[in-house]
Amino acid sequence: MLFKFLMISILSMAFTTVLMVPFLNFMYSLGIKRAWEGKKNIKNSFFRKFHGWKVGTPTGGGALVLLSIFIFSGLYYILTSFSINWTTATLFITLLLFGLLGMYDDLIKTLLYKRTKFWGLRMKHKLILQLVIGFVISYLLYYKAGITSVYLPWYPDGIRLMLAPSVAIIIYTLTIVGSANAFNITDGLDGLMTGMFLISSLFLWIIIGTLKIPGDVELVLAVTVGALIPFLYFNIYPARVWIGDTGSMSLGSLMAVLFIMSDSLFAFPFVALVFVIIAFSSIFQMFTKKFLLKKYMKIAPIHFHFQAMGWDETKVVMRFWLFSVVTGLTGLAIALIGRAN
Repeated sequence: MLFKFLMISILSMAFTTVLMVPFLNFMYSLGIKRAWEGKKNIKNSFFRKFHGWKVGTPTGGGALVLLSIFIFSGLYYILTSFSINWTTATLFITLLLFGLLGMYDDLIKTLLYKRTKFWGLRMKHKLILQLVIGFVISYLLYYKAGITSVYLPWYPDGIRLMLAPSVAIIIYTLTIVGSANAFNITDGLDGLMTGMFLISSLFLWIIIGTLKIPGDVELVLAVTVGALIPFLYFNIYPARVWIGDTGSMSLGSLMAVLFIMSDSLFAFPFVALVFVIIAFSSIFQMFTKKFLLKKYMKIAPIHFHFQAMGWDETKVVMRFWLFSVVTGLTGLAIALIGRAN
């Protein structure tokens, strides 16, 4: 079965490779590209200094990645004995709903920006919509996919903890929404989010194989990895396309759901620790600025802080990729405590 998953992953990779250039030309023709306007405050000065040359870069490239995932996952079900079930349906619904929300936000930022003078959805509106979608997905995870417990890694043996419906749905919802936003915040430097997602995916793939998780989870992960490899080629410095909210929110929520389905919820924050740090750096900056009237970083999130300190963009991205490997190994070890020799 692993061979079949590898083959469908390669097909997904080939599909995305062939369509990347025509897709980029299509985005240019529609005008779906990055633009900055507004007052010349400190933040805008930072972006104009370090990222001004990126104005005009297409954003929302995650749409092609999602298209590849849906096509080749569906093709696999058509050509094999696999059948659609609630595990698959939940994964598809996650990608679709968060992808549509991210796409709407990308369109506001690009096509509608000059007319509305508004940089995407307001934070509170986006968060409300994310919580609603997260609740729907969590309901499906508990009542349809049958994920009613979590594994607590505890050396030498783990503990299986059964969850009440309300507790499980709250935990799942917060994890999914938190992950979607963490991945979205991380998408700020060329290749940063996409590269770290691929690194996390490889460790998740090892977890899935070791714990013998149902094949539907591995299938979607394999197709996603295949679609992202050629995208990363065009996304690394200097980026010709950004994945946008379409990709970052859908992939962030997908990663959370995949870890929940892989019975490795408590390993997720460690495998994705860099995403967690980046998200909390923004929260920390907002908190200290509002309540302590002081900023401890030049600019948030933290990858921008390092850039403002003088680090080259590629240096920041490479260091964060390497750190992701370290945290991924740690998360892998935690996921397998008491369950693998």
